[in-house]
Amino acid sequence: MTTYLDSKTTHSLLVIYHNWSCRLVSAQPRTVHLSSFVADKLTDIRFSKALASIILDTQAGYPLTKYLSRGVKEAVSPPRKDKPVSRRRDLDLMLNSWGIHHLHLSTEVEPDGFVSRDDPLLFAIFKEHDAYLLDIGDHGSWTSRRLLEILVQEFPNSGAFHVFNGVSGLSENHDDNSLETLRKKRVNSASWIYGKAIIPNAGITLAGTTIAATRDSDMLLEAVENFEQTWAQNPAQIKDMVWSAQKFFPEDPEFIFECHETAGVGIYETKSKTFFSLAP
Repeated sequence: MTTYLDSKTTHSLLVIYHNWSCRLVSAQPRTVHLSSFVADKLTDIRFSKALASIILDTQAGYPLTKYLSRGVKEAVSPPRKDKPVSRRRDLDLMLNSWGIHHLHLSTEVEPDGFVSRDDPLLFAIFKEHDAYLLDIGDHGSWTSRRLLEILVQEFPNSGAFHVFNGVSGLSENHDDNSLETLRKKRVNSASWIYGKAIIPNAGITLAGTTIAATRDSDMLLEAVENFEQTWAQNPAQIKDMVWSAQKFFPEDPEFIFECHETAGVGIYETKSKTFFSLAP
Protein backbone atom coordinates (compact mmCIF):
# COMPACT_ATOMS: atom_id res chain seq x y z
CA MET A 1 0.00 0.00 0.00
CA THR A 2 2.81 2.45 0.88
CA THR A 3 4.50 1.83 -2.47
CA TYR A 4 1.21 2.42 -4.27
CA LEU A 5 0.60 5.73 -2.49
CA ASP A 6 4.21 6.84 -2.95
CA SER A 7 3.70 6.56 -6.70
CA LYS A 8 0.78 9.01 -6.66
CA THR A 9 0.94 12.72 -7.45
CA THR A 10 -0.26 15.27 -4.94
CA HIS A 11 -3.42 15.77 -6.96
CA SER A 12 -4.12 12.01 -7.08
CA LEU A 13 -3.66 11.75 -3.31
CA LEU A 14 -6.08 14.61 -2.78
CA VAL A 15 -8.64 12.93 -5.03
CA ILE A 16 -8.34 9.78 -2.89
CA TYR A 17 -8.83 11.85 0.27
CA HIS A 18 -11.80 13.83 -1.05
CA ASN A 19 -13.47 10.75 -2.51
CA TRP A 20 -13.21 9.05 0.89
CA SER A 21 -14.48 12.10 2.79
CA CYS A 22 -17.52 12.30 0.48
CA ARG A 23 -18.55 8.84 1.70
CA LEU A 24 -18.92 10.13 5.25
CA VAL A 25 -21.84 12.18 6.53
CA SER A 26 -20.74 15.19 8.55
CA ALA A 27 -22.07 15.24 12.11
CA GLN A 28 -24.32 18.30 12.16
CA PRO A 29 -28.06 18.85 12.74
CA ARG A 30 -30.21 18.44 9.65
CA THR A 31 -33.88 18.86 8.85
CA VAL A 32 -35.22 15.44 7.87
CA HIS A 33 -37.56 15.16 4.90
CA LEU A 34 -39.43 11.86 4.49
CA SER A 35 -40.78 10.60 1.21
CA SER A 36 -44.29 9.18 1.41
CA PHE A 37 -42.77 5.72 0.99
CA VAL A 38 -40.51 6.10 4.02
CA ALA A 39 -43.26 7.77 6.06
CA ASP A 40 -45.47 4.74 5.45
CA LYS A 41 -42.78 2.50 6.97
CA LEU A 42 -42.65 4.37 10.28
CA THR A 43 -45.40 2.17 11.67
CA ASP A 44 -43.99 -1.04 10.20
CA ILE A 45 -42.51 -3.04 13.07
CA ARG A 46 -39.74 -4.33 10.78
CA PHE A 47 -38.34 -0.83 10.20
CA SER A 48 -39.82 1.56 12.77
CA LYS A 49 -37.18 1.30 15.51
CA ALA A 50 -34.17 1.67 13.20
CA LEU A 51 -35.83 4.42 11.17
CA ALA A 52 -36.65 6.38 14.32
CA SER A 53 -33.04 6.01 15.49
CA ILE A 54 -31.62 7.32 12.21
CA ILE A 55 -34.07 10.20 12.08
CA LEU A 56 -33.35 11.29 15.65
CA ASP A 57 -29.57 10.99 15.16
CA THR A 58 -29.80 13.03 11.96
CA GLN A 59 -31.88 15.77 13.55
CA ALA A 60 -29.59 15.96 16.57
CA GLY A 61 -26.42 16.04 14.47
CA TYR A 62 -25.00 12.82 15.90
CA PRO A 63 -22.51 10.79 13.80
CA LEU A 64 -24.17 8.44 11.31
CA THR A 65 -21.08 6.42 10.44
CA LYS A 66 -22.32 3.34 12.30
CA TYR A 67 -25.16 2.98 9.79
CA LEU A 68 -22.90 3.25 6.73
CA SER A 69 -21.01 0.57 4.86
CA ARG A 70 -17.91 -0.80 6.54
CA GLY A 71 -16.16 0.15 3.32
CA VAL A 72 -15.89 3.71 4.64
CA LYS A 73 -12.95 2.44 6.71
CA GLU A 74 -10.95 1.98 3.49
CA ALA A 75 -9.86 5.24 1.91
CA VAL A 76 -7.90 3.54 -0.84
CA SER A 77 -7.64 0.13 -2.46
CA PRO A 78 -5.07 -0.37 -5.24
CA PRO A 79 -6.88 -1.33 -8.48
CA ARG A 80 -6.49 -4.92 -9.70
CA LYS A 81 -7.06 -6.27 -13.19
CA ASP A 82 -8.93 -9.27 -11.78
CA LYS A 83 -11.28 -7.12 -9.70
CA PRO A 84 -13.87 -4.83 -11.34
CA VAL A 85 -14.24 -1.27 -10.12
CA SER A 86 -17.74 -2.10 -8.88
CA ARG A 87 -16.22 -4.51 -6.33
CA ARG A 88 -13.69 -2.11 -4.81
CA ARG A 89 -14.48 -1.35 -1.18
CA ASP A 90 -13.01 2.14 -1.36
CA LEU A 91 -15.56 3.22 -3.99
CA ASP A 92 -19.30 3.70 -3.64
CA LEU A 93 -20.48 3.90 -7.24
CA MET A 94 -24.09 4.68 -6.34
CA LEU A 95 -23.05 7.58 -4.14
CA ASN A 96 -20.56 8.85 -6.69
CA SER A 97 -23.06 8.60 -9.55
CA TRP A 98 -26.28 9.79 -7.91
CA GLY A 99 -25.26 11.28 -4.57
CA ILE A 100 -27.37 8.69 -2.75
CA HIS A 101 -26.10 7.10 0.48
CA HIS A 102 -27.29 3.74 1.74
CA LEU A 103 -27.71 3.15 5.47
CA HIS A 104 -28.25 -0.15 7.22
CA LEU A 105 -31.52 -0.34 9.10
CA SER A 106 -30.49 -1.77 12.42
CA THR A 107 -29.99 -0.59 15.99
CA GLU A 108 -27.76 -3.49 16.99
CA VAL A 109 -24.24 -2.09 17.19
CA GLU A 110 -21.52 -4.71 16.73
CA PRO A 111 -18.06 -4.67 18.41
CA ASP A 112 -16.46 -2.71 15.54
CA GLY A 113 -18.92 0.17 15.99
CA PHE A 114 -21.11 -0.56 12.97
CA VAL A 115 -24.70 -1.77 13.11
CA SER A 116 -25.56 -5.27 11.91
CA ARG A 117 -25.27 -5.78 8.16
CA ASP A 118 -28.30 -7.07 6.27
CA ASP A 119 -31.19 -6.00 4.12
CA PRO A 120 -33.12 -3.78 4.23
CA LEU A 121 -31.31 -0.54 3.40
CA LEU A 122 -32.40 3.07 3.69
CA PHE A 123 -31.51 5.23 0.68
CA ALA A 124 -30.99 8.91 1.45
CA ILE A 125 -29.39 12.13 0.25
CA PHE A 126 -27.59 14.36 2.75
CA LYS A 127 -27.13 18.06 2.12
CA GLU A 128 -25.51 20.56 4.47
CA HIS A 129 -28.71 21.35 6.37
CA ASP A 130 -31.18 18.77 5.06
CA ALA A 131 -31.58 15.01 4.76
CA TYR A 132 -33.90 13.46 2.18
CA LEU A 133 -34.97 9.91 3.01
CA LEU A 134 -36.05 8.38 -0.30
CA ASP A 135 -36.97 4.74 0.10
CA ILE A 136 -36.23 1.40 1.70
CA GLY A 137 -34.79 -1.30 -0.52
CA ASP A 138 -32.22 -4.06 -0.69
CA HIS A 139 -28.71 -4.69 -1.99
CA GLY A 140 -30.10 -5.02 -5.50
CA SER A 141 -31.34 -1.42 -5.60
CA TRP A 142 -28.06 0.24 -6.59
CA THR A 143 -29.41 1.35 -9.98
CA SER A 144 -33.12 1.44 -9.19
CA ARG A 145 -34.91 4.00 -11.37
CA ARG A 146 -37.55 4.20 -8.64
CA LEU A 147 -35.13 6.20 -6.46
CA LEU A 148 -34.76 8.85 -9.16
CA GLU A 149 -38.53 8.97 -9.61
CA ILE A 150 -39.07 9.52 -5.88
CA LEU A 151 -36.38 12.21 -5.82
CA VAL A 152 -37.94 14.14 -8.72
CA GLN A 153 -41.55 13.72 -7.65
CA GLU A 154 -41.26 14.32 -3.91
CA PHE A 155 -38.16 16.50 -3.54
CA PRO A 156 -38.08 18.77 -6.61
CA ASN A 157 -36.33 21.56 -4.66
CA SER A 158 -33.67 19.38 -3.01
CA GLY A 159 -30.91 20.62 -5.30
CA ALA A 160 -29.86 17.00 -5.82
CA PHE A 161 -30.51 16.92 -9.56
CA HIS A 162 -30.41 19.14 -12.63
CA VAL A 163 -33.28 19.56 -15.09
CA PHE A 164 -32.46 20.12 -18.75
CA ASN A 165 -34.96 22.78 -19.77
CA GLY A 166 -36.32 22.77 -23.30
CA VAL A 167 -35.82 19.03 -23.77
CA SER A 168 -38.97 17.27 -25.01
CA GLY A 169 -37.70 13.72 -24.68
CA LEU A 170 -34.70 11.39 -24.78
CA SER A 171 -33.81 8.87 -27.46
CA GLU A 172 -33.54 6.18 -24.76
CA ASN A 173 -35.42 6.05 -21.47
CA HIS A 174 -33.20 3.94 -19.22
CA ASP A 175 -34.60 1.13 -17.13
CA ASP A 176 -32.84 -0.49 -14.15
CA ASN A 177 -30.81 -2.82 -16.37
CA SER A 178 -29.50 -0.12 -18.69
CA LEU A 179 -28.74 2.09 -15.71
CA GLU A 180 -26.71 -0.80 -14.28
CA THR A 181 -24.77 -1.12 -17.53
CA LEU A 182 -24.01 2.60 -17.53
CA ARG A 183 -22.96 2.44 -13.87
CA LYS A 184 -20.49 -0.37 -14.55
CA LYS A 185 -18.97 1.71 -17.35
CA ARG A 186 -18.95 4.82 -15.11
CA VAL A 187 -21.04 6.79 -17.58
CA ASN A 188 -23.17 9.73 -16.47
CA SER A 189 -26.47 9.88 -18.31
CA ALA A 190 -29.72 11.84 -18.22
CA SER A 191 -33.02 10.06 -17.54
CA TRP A 192 -36.55 10.98 -18.56
CA ILE A 193 -38.50 11.20 -15.31
CA TYR A 194 -42.07 12.48 -15.14
CA GLY A 195 -41.75 14.53 -18.30
CA LYS A 196 -38.34 15.97 -17.42
CA ALA A 197 -34.82 15.21 -18.60
CA ILE A 198 -32.85 15.07 -15.35
CA ILE A 199 -29.39 14.10 -14.20
CA PRO A 200 -28.18 13.79 -10.59
CA ASN A 201 -25.84 16.59 -9.53
CA ALA A 202 -23.21 14.16 -8.24
CA GLY A 203 -21.45 12.54 -11.19
CA ILE A 204 -18.81 9.84 -11.52
CA THR A 205 -15.44 9.71 -13.28
CA LEU A 206 -14.06 6.84 -15.33
CA ALA A 207 -11.86 6.00 -12.33
CA GLY A 208 -14.98 5.44 -10.24
CA THR A 209 -14.42 8.45 -7.99
CA THR A 210 -16.84 11.32 -7.62
CA ILE A 211 -16.42 14.36 -9.86
CA ALA A 212 -16.56 16.48 -6.70
CA ALA A 213 -13.31 14.87 -5.52
CA THR A 214 -11.49 16.06 -8.65
CA ARG A 215 -13.08 19.52 -8.47
CA ASP A 216 -12.26 19.99 -4.77
CA SER A 217 -8.69 18.77 -5.31
CA ASP A 218 -8.21 21.30 -8.10
CA MET A 219 -9.56 24.08 -5.92
CA LEU A 220 -7.44 23.04 -2.94
CA LEU A 221 -4.19 23.04 -4.91
CA GLU A 222 -5.07 26.47 -6.25
CA ALA A 223 -5.73 27.67 -2.68
CA VAL A 224 -2.34 26.34 -1.55
CA GLU A 225 -0.65 28.20 -4.40
CA ASN A 226 -2.49 31.39 -3.47
CA PHE A 227 -1.35 31.02 0.16
CA GLU A 228 2.25 30.56 -1.00
CA GLN A 229 2.01 33.66 -3.19
CA THR A 230 0.52 35.71 -0.37
CA TRP A 231 3.34 34.66 1.99
CA ALA A 232 5.96 35.46 -0.64
CA GLN A 233 4.51 38.80 -1.77
CA ASN A 234 2.65 40.11 1.27
CA PRO A 235 3.77 38.26 4.43
CA ALA A 236 2.34 41.02 6.64
CA GLN A 237 -1.14 39.81 5.75
CA ILE A 238 -0.39 36.35 7.14
CA LYS A 239 1.41 37.76 10.16
CA ASP A 240 -1.54 40.02 11.01
CA MET A 241 -3.94 37.07 10.84
CA VAL A 242 -1.80 35.01 13.19
CA TRP A 243 -1.17 37.92 15.55
CA SER A 244 -4.87 38.80 15.81
CA ALA A 245 -5.64 35.21 16.79
CA GLN A 246 -2.63 34.30 18.94
CA LYS A 247 -1.00 37.62 19.91
CA PHE A 248 2.23 35.97 18.82
CA PHE A 249 4.12 35.33 15.61
CA PRO A 250 7.31 33.22 15.50
CA GLU A 251 10.50 34.60 14.00
CA ASP A 252 10.95 31.44 11.95
CA PRO A 253 7.43 30.18 11.11
CA GLU A 254 6.86 26.62 9.93
CA PHE A 255 3.92 26.03 7.59
CA ILE A 256 2.69 22.50 6.87
CA PHE A 257 -0.27 21.14 4.93
CA GLU A 258 -2.73 19.34 7.20
CA CYS A 259 -5.96 17.35 6.95
CA HIS A 260 -7.66 18.01 10.27
CA GLU A 261 -10.41 15.71 11.53
CA THR A 262 -12.84 18.53 12.29
CA ALA A 263 -11.35 21.71 10.77
CA GLY A 264 -10.83 20.16 7.34
CA VAL A 265 -7.87 20.79 5.08
CA GLY A 266 -5.57 23.76 5.34
CA ILE A 267 -2.20 25.23 6.27
CA TYR A 268 -0.99 24.84 9.86
CA GLU A 269 1.68 27.06 11.39
CA THR A 270 3.22 24.73 13.97
CA LYS A 271 4.81 27.22 16.37
CA SER A 272 1.87 29.55 16.86
CA LYS A 273 -0.56 26.65 16.42
CA THR A 274 -2.57 28.60 13.85
CA PHE A 275 -4.72 26.80 11.28
CA PHE A 276 -5.62 28.44 7.97
CA SER A 277 -8.61 26.63 6.50
CA LEU A 278 -8.45 26.05 2.74
CA ALA A 279 -11.73 24.14 2.50
CA PRO A 280 -13.53 24.86 -0.81
